[in-house]
Amino acid sequence: MKISFLRFIWLALPLALLSGGCQDEVEDSPLYYFTQLNIRLTDAPVSFDEVNIDLQKVVVKGPGGTDTVDLNTNAGIYNLLDYQGGLDTLIANAVISMDDIRQIRLILGDSNTVVANGETHDLTIPSGLQSGIKINVCLDLTGTAVYDLLLDFDAAESIHQTGNGKYIMQPVIRVMNPDANCGGNGGGGGGNPGTTDCTLSQGYWQAHSEYGPAPYDDTWAQLDNGADTEFFGTGESYLSVLQSPSAGGNAYLILARQWIAARLNVLRGASIPDDVLDAWNQGADLLTAYEGSLSIPQGSADRDLALELAALLDDYNNGITGPGPCED
Repeated sequence: MKISFLRFIWLALPLALLSGGCQDEVEDSPLYYFTQLNIRLTDAPVSFDEVNIDLQKVVVKGPGGTDTVDLNTNAGIYNLLDYQGGLDTLIANAVISMDDIRQIRLILGDSNTVVANGETHDLTIPSGLQSGIKINVCLDLTGTAVYDLLLDFDAAESIHQTGNGKYIMQPVIRVMNPDANCGGNGGGGGGNPGTTDCTLSQGYWQAHSEYGPAPYDDTWAQLDNGADTEFFGTGESYLSVLQSPSAGGNAYLILARQWIAARLNVLRGASIPDDVLDAWNQGADLLTAYEGSLSIPQGSADRDLALELAALLDDYNNGITGPGPCED
């Protein structure tokens, strides 16, 4: 999928007419501070009959997520395969005054599907319905008359079939414009160390939230409320769960900490093997089932499963499996 940001053409003529004068006169023009933002969607080839995305809203955010603009979105079901071979479609636009864009969010509904060999299957997109698919950019539009931002949504790499036959989308989206890319594959900037296709331990994520003590890793900003985001329905925050001791071998917390680290690694841009993704989704089911007590009964089959899943995620987060560890 390619998404293009375009400063509308009616801005180009007045700025061109003013170009012969001094820069101060340009900056005094009200048009200098506004951008007509158009977002278009296209897709690269993929071996499915259909890949249907239930788009509800497109949002752009400024630095730190403090400035947010909801774009005028053409909501509906989009089959990504309809926009291959150079075709695209306008999905959202708005006149905005924001000069510094750091994130785009695609908020989805619950009617996402994939059609394979003539059969329709539900397509699960983690966080797509709540906080949305998050795309980090480092885009400065100050004084720019026209700007096209291209994002490559690789459906072939994004969709995975789990061991139980379910289809999961972990979006692989690349920022194509060098001057809008935050580094790596667009999975984050700021305090992130090195390449983004690598993993970091739960200890790293505990230490690098907005509360420190280590330098802030802005991957945390991709959660709705950063480190204060509620962990499922527990009433606890992501950070408090990471900081909670697992006294007595609390399998819920052992699994929860590795699950959080895995989610942050993926948000940051790490690829995830199918078996680890399957473990992550099974873990989500267990963490939801026991969210009221934050514990799983001793001697139960669910406790054994939780510890098994935690071990798989621990290997992933520490770089034993998957893309490998990051260099801090």
